[in-house]
Amino acid sequence: FLDIFSKQSGDERILAEFTVDEGSTLAGQTVGSVIAGCRDVVVLAIVDASQKVTVAPGAGALLSVGDRLTVIGDED
Repeated sequence: FLDIFSKQSGDERILAEFTVDEGSTLAGQTVGSVIAGCRDVVVLAIVDASQKVTVAPGAGALLSVGDRLTVIGDED
């Protein structure tokens, strides 16, 4: 899913969910390395392939194929 909402007048945030698919370059990387170049991005939760939910995963959380990430960040 993808949703856009405002935190202040004219300043939008995006709430999105995406899945780490087979062959994705995200598989095997940590949350910290994936968002390192992103400004104002927060990973809110990861749901793994077995449906285990990790809320507010740390930077060292390792991403695997089948993980679903819910993230929030600036439109840029």
